[in-house]
Amino acid sequence: MKKLATLLLAALMLLSVAGQVAAQEAPYNTTGKVSLAVPAGELAEISPLMDVFRATYPGIELTVIPFDGESGPYLTAMATAGTMPDVLWGDWTDFTYAVSNGYVRPLDDLLDKDPEAEHLPGSLVFPYVYNGKTYAVPDQIHARMIAMNTDLIDELNLDKPRYDWTLDEFKDILKVATTDKTAGAAVLYDLDSVISAQDSAFWSPAYNYEDRSFHFAEKWLPGINLLNELRAIPGLDVWKMRNNGAGAQEGESNDYTVKFGEAGVNDNHYSFKEGFALLATGASWEANWMRAQVKPNWEYWPYPRMNEESPIKVPVHVNHTYMMSTVAEENVPAAYEVLKWVSFGREGNINKMDIFAARPADEQADGKLYFLWYFPSTQHPDVVAKFADNPYVTEGLKVVYANIINCFRDDLNKILPGYNLIFDDQVWQLLNGARNGEMDAASVATQLDEIVNPRVKEQWAAFEALLADHK
Repeated sequence: MKKLATLLLAALMLLSVAGQVAAQEAPYNTTGKVSLAVPAGELAEISPLMDVFRATYPGIELTVIPFDGESGPYLTAMATAGTMPDVLWGDWTDFTYAVSNGYVRPLDDLLDKDPEAEHLPGSLVFPYVYNGKTYAVPDQIHARMIAMNTDLIDELNLDKPRYDWTLDEFKDILKVATTDKTAGAAVLYDLDSVISAQDSAFWSPAYNYEDRSFHFAEKWLPGINLLNELRAIPGLDVWKMRNNGAGAQEGESNDYTVKFGEAGVNDNHYSFKEGFALLATGASWEANWMRAQVKPNWEYWPYPRMNEESPIKVPVHVNHTYMMSTVAEENVPAAYEVLKWVSFGREGNINKMDIFAARPADEQADGKLYFLWYFPSTQHPDVVAKFADNPYVTEGLKVVYANIINCFRDDLNKILPGYNLIFDDQVWQLLNGARNGEMDAASVATQLDEIVNPRVKEQWAAFEALLADHK
C-alpha cells in the first residue's frame, strides 16, 4: 500500500510538471499568419531577431515587410490598397495619426492577461493611452544623456563625477574644465528642455500631461536662464563660441578660432571628438557614430539630478509597436506573440541582447556600425540581468536603464495630437531666439504659453472627435 501511494504521488508530480511544461510551451504552439512592417532602415537590425522568432514559433507564418518613409503615408496607402500589415514595429513618427484614422487595435484585452506586461513601466505605457485604451507598447528606447571625456577628467586631475550627480556638481565641473586650452562643453543642446520636465506629470518641454497644457514661464524659463548663465562664461560652451553653431567661413574669426584655431570650426562635435571639450549633451542614437569618431575614452552619464533629494530623471525617445485593427480575429494570438517578441517580451529581449552582445565592435551594416546595446522597454528581472551582462554596457548605462522607471517623454512629436501644427515656425523662432540669447527669455516664455496652449486645446478636441468616430 505504501509503495502504491508512493507511485501515485510520483505520477501526480509528473502530471504536475508536465502541466507546467505544457503551460510554458503553449505560446510556442501558437499558429497563424502575421505580416510585420518595419522601417527599411532598421531591417538589418531586426532580421536576425526574426529568424530566431521563426525557429521558436514554427506554427506562425511570419512575413517581414520593410517600408520607406513615415508610417502615416505608408499605412494610408496600405489601407487604400487593402493590404494592411498586422503589426508595425519601430515606428518613430506621429502615432496619433494612425490612431485617429482607426488603423490601430487597442491592446488592453491582451495586456491584461499577460503577466509579463506587469514589468512595463507605467511611464512608458501611459503615453499610448487615449480615452482609456492602450493602443501601443514601447519597444526600443533611446535616452538623452551626457557624454563625458574620461581622459580629460584624468588630464585635468578632476574627480570623476558620481553617476547620481547633482546640477550643482554638473555646473562646477563645467567651470573647472574650462581652461585656456579646453572647454567645458562641446554642446549643451536640450539642457533647458530637460530641466523643464523634472517635476511629476511633466514631459519635455514644460508640458503637463495631466492638465494638457504647456508651462513655459514656470518650468522652461529656469532652464533657459541656466543655459544662458553657462554660455555667458567665456570659453565654456563651444557651440556659443561658434556663433550659436553657425561656424565661420574661410578667413572669418570668432571666439572659437581665437581660442582653438580653424580646425573643426564648422563641426558641432569636433571639440569632443578631438578631446578638448569635457562633455556633450547627446543621446543613445548617437552612440555608433561617436564610437567611430571620438578619439579619447568616453562614457555616458545620466543627466544630473536637480538636488540631493531628487531622483534621476531620464529623458526618453521611444519607438512604438502596435497591432492593426484589420487583423483577422483568428490571427490575433499570433500577432500578439510577434508584437511582444519585438517590444517588451522577455524572450525577444533576451535573444536580441545576445545578438547585440555577440557582435564584433567593428561590424558594420550599410557602412555604419551596428548597435551593440540598447535600452529595453521592460524591467523584467531576467532582462535587467542580461543587460548588465553585456560587455559593451558601462556603469553609467546601467544607471540610466535602472532609472528609466523615472523617465519622461522628450519626443512630443510622436504622442501629442497636432504637434506640427502647434510647434510651427513662429514657435521655433521664439524657442531658438531665447536659446541663442537673441530674445528676452522671460518675454518669450510668456508668449509661448499664450500661443501654444489654445492650439493644444484645439488639437486635442479634434483628435478625440476622430477617436469617437471610430468606436
